[in-house]
Amino acid sequence: KQSQKTIMIKNLVPGTDLRKLSEVIVEKCNLIHPSKIPELEQLLYYLQTRKIKVSAETVDQEMERIRQAASHLIDIDENTEKADLNELESYVDLLYDDMKTKLGYFTNSSTSQKSR
Repeated sequence: KQSQKTIMIKNLVPGTDLRKLSEVIVEKCNLIHPSKIPELEQLLYYLQTRKIKVSAETVDQEMERIRQAASHLIDIDENTEKADLNELESYVDLLYDDMKTKLGYFTNSSTSQKSR
């Protein structure tokens, strides 16, 4: 039966010195013979480049999926008014205007029921 060990590599960015990282891994893991450093370096390079490609593709795919999912929720055209922070008070007033209408409905409903 072969021995195996999982080695967690936390930061494998494009600027990582793969030769030095391979040497450190061999020093810390007695299951890898020093003669395997070039092969380990090649594997690390593969992981490094694969991780970047997968991440970029995954981000692009996820952004497109989000755009498609949200496209039916948002209908923006040139005539749509843009929000303005200076108009915040009037926006709040508009919210309360609707609330006053609703409260008026409940007040009128309760008084008409009492008069019966």
